[in-house]
Order: sequence, then C-alpha cells, then structure tokens
Amino acid sequence: MPPNADTPGMVTRRASRKIQSNDGVPLTAGLMKVSRSELASHCTPTDCWLNIDNVVYDVTDFLDKHPGGGAQLMSAAGEDASAMFHALHPGWVRSTLKNYKVVGQLLPMHEDTEALASKKVAPNFEYFDDFSVTLRKRVDSEMTRRGDLPRGTMRMWAETIFIVAVYFLANNLPAWVMVSGLYETAEAIPWWVYIASVVIGGPFGALMGMNVMHSGNHGGLVNKDSPVLQFIAEHTLDLVGGGSGRWKRSHNFAHHSYTNTSQDPDLQFEPFFRIYEDNAKYWHYQGQTYYWPILAMLNHSTWEIRDTLYMLGDYKRWQNKDVIGHFFFSALHKVYCYVIPYMMVGMPGIYCSLTVKAVASFFVVPIFLASHNSMELEHKTRDDALDEFDADPDQKESWMKWQILTSQDFNAKSPLVNFLTGGLNHQIEHHLFPSIHHSHLPWIAQIVEDTCKEYGVPYTNKSSFWEAFKTTLTAMDTLGNELPEKSK
Repeated sequence: MPPNADTPGMVTRRASRKIQSNDGVPLTAGLMKVSRSELASHCTPTDCWLNIDNVVYDVTDFLDKHPGGGAQLMSAAGEDASAMFHALHPGWVRSTLKNYKVVGQLLPMHEDTEALASKKVAPNFEYFDDFSVTLRKRVDSEMTRRGDLPRGTMRMWAETIFIVAVYFLANNLPAWVMVSGLYETAEAIPWWVYIASVVIGGPFGALMGMNVMHSGNHGGLVNKDSPVLQFIAEHTLDLVGGGSGRWKRSHNFAHHSYTNTSQDPDLQFEPFFRIYEDNAKYWHYQGQTYYWPILAMLNHSTWEIRDTLYMLGDYKRWQNKDVIGHFFFSALHKVYCYVIPYMMVGMPGIYCSLTVKAVASFFVVPIFLASHNSMELEHKTRDDALDEFDADPDQKESWMKWQILTSQDFNAKSPLVNFLTGGLNHQIEHHLFPSIHHSHLPWIAQIVEDTCKEYGVPYTNKSSFWEAFKTTLTAMDTLGNELPEKSK
C-alpha cells in the first residue's frame, strides 16, 4: 500500500513538506479534518477507516493482510481505535503506521460540534506516559528472559484440549450414554446421568467460556501464523451459542477501550440492572441484589437470540467469512445441544442441555460483574467527561492507569484460581495485555503491582472472589436504591 495515498472521492489538504515524524507516525499538519460522524460512516469491509492517535487511516486494503485477522479491525471500524491498537501491539508496530493510507486528521473535539451536541465525549487518553512505557518494557523483558511465548504454549494447548473434551462429553452425556448401548430406551437412563451432566457440564461450560472462548476472541490462544486455527478460536463463542461479532464489537473494542465510562457497553444493562450512575432509575432496581441470579442463569440462553439478531442487523460491518462463520458454528451448536439430544433421548435431553447452560452462566456472570462494578473503583459519567473537557480540552490521562483504577483482581498470585477463572481474576493485567494468554498473568501481576507501588498508582487485589463480589453487591444495592425523585 502506498503511504499517504489519496482515498477515491476525497480531497485532502496536504502540508507542503513530507508527512512523517521521528517515530514513523504521520504528523497531522496540513491534513483534512475528519469529523467523528464522517469517520463512523466508513465501517464496512469495502470502506474501512479507523483513527489511531488522531490520524485517520483507510485500512480497507489491509483487512486480509492483518496478522491478527480482519475481524479485529472491523470491530473498531469507523471508531477511535487508539486504545485497542496500543493494547494489542508491541511498541515497534507504531513505526509501521507511515506505510498505510492516511485519510486525514481527526477533528479536535472542541471543533466537532455534532459530537459535543450528542455528548459523545470519550476520555482523552495518553498511551506513552512514563508509567505506561516502563510497565510495557518490564513485561516484555520478563517474557524474553523466560524464553516464553505470549500464546500458543504447551500448557495452553493442554488446558484447552482438556476443557473442550470434557465440556462436549458432559454437556451431552445422556445422548452419549444412549450411543454406548448401555440402555435400550431413553426412559431407562437413570436420573444420575442427567445430574452428572449438569454437575460436570455446568462448571466446564463456564471454563469453556472463560478459558477458551474469552482468550480465543482476544487473540490469546493461537499464534498469528495459524490463520485457520485463529479463525476457529475467534468463533468459539459462536460454537457455544453466542456471537463473536457482537462480542468483538462491544467487549473487545468498546469495553476495553473505554472501561467504566459512558462509552462502555458493559455498564449498560437497562432495564434489568443499574450498575452505573448514568443509568436510568427505576423502582424495580431495589430488588436487583436479590433477582440477579435468575437473570444470570438466563444469560447464556439469551445469547443465542440476541447475538444472532445482532449479526442479522449489522452484517454489513463484517467480512463474509465472519458472517458465514457465525451461522456455521451457531448451527453446529444447535445441532449438538438440541437436535442430537432430542433425537437420542427426547425432550429430557434438551432440558438437560438448557440446565447446563444455566449453571455455566451462574458461575460466569458474577466473575465478570466483580471485575469492574464496585464503588471502590473509578467510574466516569458522561457529565464528568464533559466537565473535564470544558476545564481543559487538551488534558490527557494515562490509559493504562485508568485500566488499573477501574478494575480489580482477586487471588492474583494463585495459578489455580487463574485456571478456574480463565485469568479473569487478573482483570487488571488482562485489560493491560488482552492478547497475552491468561496463564502468564500471575507473574505479570507481580510486575504490575510493583510498578504501581513505585508510581503511587492504587492497585486493587482482593483476597478472594467473595471479597471482590461483595463490593459489587454493595454497588448494586446502593445504585438500585437511588429512586427517581417522583418515587420518593
């Protein structure tokens, strides 16, 4: 791709000097200014723009060449991808940006009247402050010293194969029993077979989600030189009933970029929960600390409807292979969880499969909730962001520090808890280095904690899951009881 090539149909105002800087990142002087609404309109595989460090790039021709896959780029298409770019790439990759097609400069927020009017003001983050540079160097150096790989290790593959094998066996245990020929009729299958399916399949369904699916969708399972395995890993969520497209869009991109701000989809559970100050206030939220387990158990099953509806509505964003991948792996899931159980044992097989999903969700949802939803952690409301912008439009805060201030660990030194939660007990380290496999996070946690002490950055590591989740229940109780004025 020729650097700084004009995009068809665009007129760009270039500076007379060559557009470059000492670190290889294009300078913005003389470039056309691109508004956020204009940027957002370029979000398809045939017209894909994204912003990195206030420079807007056309990466359409790079989708099939991107080592991390085109889906990662499409998840941030039409958006500010700065946080995602810096979190997923080593520092040297920034110097290659000069090779890609530059469209223009992102319009400064104080000039983007449309964005200001809509109050879509995201925090202004800094990615190269001294703390962030030091922390990245220390983790990179330790990885090199260990002679280890960020992903694709023997432990990772052994763990993944074990979880996948047990999950698929236990999830459909009654059908396997019928196939074995131990019983002549489905009615003869004893009750303990169904109990065993739920007791084993539920927890391993949770492990499938936290260890395999979560790491796979973040690019933490497979090395970039294995495109077929990478494609399968990215669609493990479809295989267990969800949707990798919606996940990449709302979780990988938006949640990880704008944690605990008004731009974070993981704070938007209306009208079911209120866990964020900007959420509307309803009387029924007073009971959310009591009814959350019921909704949590329904989460897995609702994925199948919600995520497929998302893909049908936003299919133009994704490359054909990812749309096909979603429906293909989703179809495999439905065959395995519904068709085969029904054919082998009838409706009891389907009821068993749904119960396995409910148990898996019951384990997974609280762990995700405990990661960021605490009154002890930082949050930034829409008004907070606007007030900070009004006070100083050029003020930036460290993105890495913000991830630490908005996340909490529990049992951060325990390899066992790391396995049981797929590294979600290391939420701080996962947010800082999302594409590193979770098996590395215990030793990374020590480096992060030491660096935080050195720079005076608060680091939250609870002694147990329950200690972390208690802070979530407190937040749910506090925010749920903030009733509308007319209801008081």
